[in-house]
Amino acid sequence: MDPPATIRAVTRIAPTGLVLLGIAFTVGCGTKSDVTTPSTLTPVTVSMPPILAQKTRCLTAAQTTGAFTKAGLYVNLTAEPIQAVPIQMLTSGRADLAVTTPDELVRSRDGGSPLISVAQLTRIQLQHGSEKSAGPKTSTAQTLGSPTILVATRDTVTGHGSTLRRFLQAVGRSCTNALPPKPSAAELKKLKAKGAKAAKRHKGKVVIAEPAIFVYANTARNGHPWGWQSPAEWDALVRNLAKAGKLRGAVAPDTVFTNEFLAGEGS
Repeated sequence: MDPPATIRAVTRIAPTGLVLLGIAFTVGCGTKSDVTTPSTLTPVTVSMPPILAQKTRCLTAAQTTGAFTKAGLYVNLTAEPIQAVPIQMLTSGRADLAVTTPDELVRSRDGGSPLISVAQLTRIQLQHGSEKSAGPKTSTAQTLGSPTILVATRDTVTGHGSTLRRFLQAVGRSCTNALPPKPSAAELKKLKAKGAKAAKRHKGKVVIAEPAIFVYANTARNGHPWGWQSPAEWDALVRNLAKAGKLRGAVAPDTVFTNEFLAGEGS
């Protein structure tokens, strides 16, 4: 069995092509890949679920543009075949970071796992229509069309803050051009029209099967840096999951995330 994955410096040398590109991308099967690493770079394994490509585009952009290498990191992005695998890889020590959704993280914390969200990668604009409302409603979905977050263990957060900060800031710099910004007024109008048509086809019921989803970068906004997570949104999510009976115990919203390692935040 592979030893637990930790963010650490190593002395192995990677093949020349990988040194030049600073790239590693594998398809996972629940095991950590044996990736050789340049001695000057710190290896970081990121486990990702089988989700829409645009939801992880900021990560792949940081990799392919060499932003990780410039930050002194050798990043291995591992695509897992099942949605729940990344969290399992992280809690078992076979990955350093994992991509998941806010609601999945809260349920994991409810189950006792010491995981913390360190950045929100994307935001989602979800449009749906209802005959009972004045018009199509707009909401940030937490389950269907959920935004993606990057999760670490408590040990990584407390013991490898410098590496986390380099990783997140490399992703933030690369994300600006990897995804579109928040939908424009014209784009929102198109989404509303699509949602209204879908609602009409479903006789006024709220549309779930065919939502109009617009994935956009969680860019700097309202004085906050890229990746910033709203305490109010986390608080609302935890309350909603508890109200729906999806939590067995009490989860404190302010313990499931941190913005400390984003640009301009923390020390």
